[in-house]
Amino acid sequence: RACHMMGPAAVSSWDGRALRQLCECQTCLRDGHSSSHNDRSHDQSLEQQFILDGHDPIQIRGGSTKCARSLSRWIEQHLDQFNLKDSDVVEVGSGTGLVGIVLARLGARSVLSTDQEPVLDILNDNIELNNSRNNITVAPLYWGDELPSSFSDKNIVVGSDLIFAKENIPLLLRTFDMLVKSSSQQILFAHIDRFAWEAEFFKGMQELGFDEESVIIDDDIKVFQFRRKPKSPE
Repeated sequence: RACHMMGPAAVSSWDGRALRQLCECQTCLRDGHSSSHNDRSHDQSLEQQFILDGHDPIQIRGGSTKCARSLSRWIEQHLDQFNLKDSDVVEVGSGTGLVGIVLARLGARSVLSTDQEPVLDILNDNIELNNSRNNITVAPLYWGDELPSSFSDKNIVVGSDLIFAKENIPLLLRTFDMLVKSSSQQILFAHIDRFAWEAEFFKGMQELGFDEESVIIDDDIKVFQFRRKPKSPE
């Protein structure tokens, strides 16, 4: 996630300069010569804007991943698939908070943004920066841990660019398994392919009883919709 790419000096400066990070997307890696970017699709600058039609620009300090921006845009373009005004949302691995802020702006009844404790300061800062405190709350979440009651009965679970460490896959699977108990709930999950071992996550979701649908946003990012398979009558 974007905020994890910054060193302490970069975090404190907020000078908006592009991070000199090698882009990991397949478009850039395909020819074996990855490069740095500072454009709309590969933006790794510390100060970003995300434009929603009919809304004030969303300001994000600390950057955001391409997956988070792509998932946010996809949700905006497919609002007819969701009843956001009656939906309670939890975001897993919120990072700097873009997706949750977008969902709040688009009318979600409530958004619970979660991440590990060290990330919560920048997450809270971005929520305050965008005046989104009315319908967004923030809570710590360590994947695999038992969930408090405040995490239950969420209509929509969202996550973007979460498969970044092989050893975390079982923990993420356990978290999704605890969050989603009914076929009426869904997970929206944006993913960029990097490593062959990432397939273990999708196999694990199938073994947990999730159906999967995917759409390709561009040549390297997919949005997956996961739902529990309906229980067969006994």
